Amino acid sequence: MEFEDVIRKRRSIRQFEPEPIPDETIRKILALSQHAPSAGNLQAYRILVVTDSNGKGTLKNATYSKLNNAKQDWAFGAPVIIVICADTEASAERFGERGRDTYSIQDATLFAAYAQLVITSFGLASGWIGNVEEQALKDAFHLPEYLRIVALIPFGHPAGEPKPFERKSLNDILLG
Repeated sequence: MEFEDVIRKRRSIRQFEPEPIPDETIRKILALSQHAPSAGNLQAYRILVVTDSNGKGTLKNATYSKLNNAKQDWAFGAPVIIVICADTEASAERFGERGRDTYSIQDATLFAAYAQLVITSFGLASGWIGNVEEQALKDAFHLPEYLRIVALIPFGHPAGEPKPFERKSLNDILLG
Protein backbone atom coordinates (compact mmCIF):
# COMPACT_ATOMS: atom_id res chain seq x y z
CA MET A 1 0.00 0.00 0.00
CA GLU A 2 1.34 3.44 -0.92
CA PHE A 3 1.90 5.81 1.99
CA GLU A 4 -0.74 8.26 0.78
CA ASP A 5 -3.23 5.37 0.66
CA VAL A 6 -2.34 4.41 4.24
CA ILE A 7 -3.00 7.98 5.40
CA ARG A 8 -6.34 8.17 3.59
CA LYS A 9 -7.48 4.66 4.60
CA ARG A 10 -6.77 4.93 8.34
CA ARG A 11 -10.01 5.23 10.31
CA SER A 12 -11.11 4.63 13.87
CA ILE A 13 -12.79 1.24 13.77
CA ARG A 14 -15.38 0.11 16.31
CA GLN A 15 -15.99 -3.48 15.18
CA PHE A 16 -13.46 -6.23 14.62
CA GLU A 17 -13.47 -9.76 13.34
CA PRO A 18 -12.48 -12.27 16.04
CA GLU A 19 -9.61 -13.63 13.91
CA PRO A 20 -6.40 -13.61 15.98
CA ILE A 21 -3.36 -11.63 14.88
CA PRO A 22 -0.14 -13.70 14.78
CA ASP A 23 2.49 -12.76 17.36
CA GLU A 24 5.00 -12.20 14.55
CA THR A 25 2.69 -9.60 12.97
CA ILE A 26 2.22 -7.84 16.31
CA ARG A 27 5.99 -7.70 16.83
CA LYS A 28 6.55 -6.31 13.30
CA ILE A 29 3.93 -3.61 13.90
CA LEU A 30 5.56 -2.60 17.19
CA ALA A 31 9.09 -2.68 15.73
CA LEU A 32 8.12 -0.47 12.80
CA SER A 33 6.28 1.90 15.14
CA GLN A 34 9.53 2.40 17.05
CA HIS A 35 10.72 4.50 14.11
CA ALA A 36 8.53 7.33 15.38
CA PRO A 37 10.40 10.51 16.31
CA SER A 38 11.49 10.63 19.93
CA ALA A 39 13.01 13.41 22.06
CA GLY A 40 16.70 12.65 22.34
CA ASN A 41 15.94 9.25 20.77
CA LEU A 42 15.05 8.05 24.28
CA GLN A 43 11.93 6.25 23.08
CA ALA A 44 10.43 7.13 26.45
CA TYR A 45 7.46 4.79 26.22
CA ARG A 46 6.61 1.28 27.30
CA ILE A 47 4.09 -0.97 25.61
CA LEU A 48 1.80 -3.57 27.17
CA VAL A 49 0.29 -6.02 24.65
CA VAL A 50 -3.00 -7.66 25.65
CA THR A 51 -4.43 -10.51 23.59
CA ASP A 52 -6.10 -12.82 26.13
CA SER A 53 -9.64 -12.52 27.46
CA ASN A 54 -8.52 -12.13 31.09
CA GLY A 55 -6.29 -9.20 30.22
CA LYS A 56 -9.05 -7.61 28.14
CA GLY A 57 -11.44 -8.02 31.07
CA THR A 58 -8.94 -6.27 33.31
CA LEU A 59 -8.58 -3.46 30.78
CA LYS A 60 -12.35 -3.16 30.47
CA ASN A 61 -12.70 -2.78 34.22
CA ALA A 62 -10.07 -0.03 34.16
CA THR A 63 -11.85 2.17 31.59
CA TYR A 64 -14.12 4.98 32.53
CA SER A 65 -17.04 3.33 30.74
CA LYS A 66 -18.56 2.27 34.04
CA LEU A 67 -18.17 5.77 35.47
CA ASN A 68 -19.60 7.89 32.67
CA ASN A 69 -21.39 5.39 30.41
CA ALA A 70 -18.93 6.00 27.58
CA LYS A 71 -19.45 3.45 24.83
CA GLN A 72 -16.03 1.79 24.86
CA ASP A 73 -17.09 -1.84 25.00
CA TRP A 74 -16.38 -2.14 21.27
CA ALA A 75 -12.64 -2.07 22.01
CA PHE A 76 -12.63 -5.33 23.89
CA GLY A 77 -13.77 -7.29 20.86
CA ALA A 78 -10.47 -6.52 19.15
CA PRO A 79 -8.00 -9.42 19.07
CA VAL A 80 -5.15 -7.14 20.23
CA ILE A 81 -5.06 -4.11 22.50
CA ILE A 82 -1.82 -2.28 23.06
CA VAL A 83 -1.49 -0.03 26.08
CA ILE A 84 0.94 2.77 25.35
CA CYS A 85 2.60 4.32 28.39
CA ALA A 86 4.86 7.33 28.65
CA ASP A 87 8.02 6.61 30.64
CA THR A 88 8.23 9.89 32.51
CA GLU A 89 11.38 8.95 34.43
CA ALA A 90 13.38 8.15 31.29
CA SER A 91 12.66 11.62 29.91
CA ALA A 92 13.10 13.38 33.26
CA GLU A 93 16.59 11.94 33.67
CA ARG A 94 17.65 13.66 30.48
CA PHE A 95 15.37 16.70 30.22
CA GLY A 96 14.14 17.41 33.77
CA GLU A 97 10.52 18.36 34.39
CA ARG A 98 9.93 19.29 30.73
CA GLY A 99 10.84 15.70 29.85
CA ARG A 100 8.52 14.29 32.51
CA ASP A 101 5.54 16.50 31.70
CA THR A 102 5.89 16.96 27.95
CA TYR A 103 8.49 14.98 26.03
CA SER A 104 7.58 11.54 27.37
CA ILE A 105 3.91 12.16 26.53
CA GLN A 106 4.88 13.34 23.06
CA ASP A 107 7.10 10.29 22.52
CA ALA A 108 4.29 7.91 23.50
CA THR A 109 1.73 9.79 21.40
CA LEU A 110 4.00 9.71 18.34
CA PHE A 111 4.51 5.98 18.84
CA ALA A 112 0.73 5.54 19.02
CA ALA A 113 0.14 7.55 15.84
CA TYR A 114 2.81 5.60 13.97
CA ALA A 115 1.34 2.35 15.28
CA GLN A 116 -2.04 3.25 13.82
CA LEU A 117 -0.47 3.94 10.43
CA VAL A 118 1.59 0.74 10.51
CA ILE A 119 -1.50 -1.25 11.52
CA THR A 120 -3.34 0.22 8.52
CA SER A 121 -0.45 -0.64 6.20
CA PHE A 122 -0.83 -4.30 7.27
CA GLY A 123 -4.46 -4.26 6.10
CA LEU A 124 -5.71 -4.14 9.68
CA ALA A 125 -7.71 -1.47 11.50
CA SER A 126 -7.48 0.25 14.87
CA GLY A 127 -9.20 2.57 17.29
CA TRP A 128 -7.98 4.85 20.06
CA ILE A 129 -9.04 5.07 23.70
CA GLY A 130 -7.62 7.79 25.87
CA ASN A 131 -10.33 7.63 28.51
CA VAL A 132 -9.10 5.17 31.14
CA GLU A 133 -8.93 5.00 34.90
CA GLU A 134 -5.17 5.27 34.95
CA GLN A 135 -4.54 4.19 38.54
CA ALA A 136 -6.89 1.22 38.24
CA LEU A 137 -5.07 0.09 35.11
CA LYS A 138 -1.66 0.52 36.75
CA ASP A 139 -2.79 -1.43 39.80
CA ALA A 140 -4.36 -4.21 37.74
CA PHE A 141 -1.23 -4.76 35.64
CA HIS A 142 1.30 -3.87 38.36
CA LEU A 143 2.70 -0.98 36.34
CA PRO A 144 5.14 1.42 38.02
CA GLU A 145 3.86 4.81 39.12
CA TYR A 146 6.22 6.72 36.80
CA LEU A 147 4.40 5.37 33.73
CA ARG A 148 1.55 7.49 32.34
CA ILE A 149 -1.12 5.76 30.30
CA VAL A 150 -1.41 7.68 27.02
CA ALA A 151 -3.66 5.45 24.91
CA LEU A 152 -5.13 2.04 24.37
CA ILE A 153 -5.01 1.02 20.70
CA PRO A 154 -7.32 -1.92 19.93
CA PHE A 155 -6.67 -3.49 16.54
CA GLY A 156 -7.47 -6.37 14.27
CA HIS A 157 -9.31 -7.20 11.07
CA PRO A 158 -12.17 -4.75 10.56
CA ALA A 159 -15.73 -6.08 10.50
CA GLY A 160 -16.93 -4.10 7.50
CA GLU A 161 -15.68 -1.06 5.66
CA PRO A 162 -15.77 2.26 7.54
CA LYS A 163 -17.51 5.26 6.09
CA PRO A 164 -15.30 7.94 4.58
CA PHE A 165 -14.99 11.01 6.77
CA GLU A 166 -14.68 14.64 5.86
CA ARG A 167 -11.83 16.80 7.03
CA LYS A 168 -11.83 20.54 7.49
CA SER A 169 -10.44 22.47 4.58
CA LEU A 170 -6.77 23.25 4.84
CA ASN A 171 -7.64 26.96 5.02
CA ASP A 172 -9.71 26.29 8.15
CA ILE A 173 -6.68 25.04 10.08
CA LEU A 174 -3.96 27.36 8.77
CA LEU A 175 -3.11 30.36 10.92
CA GLY A 176 -2.32 33.64 9.22
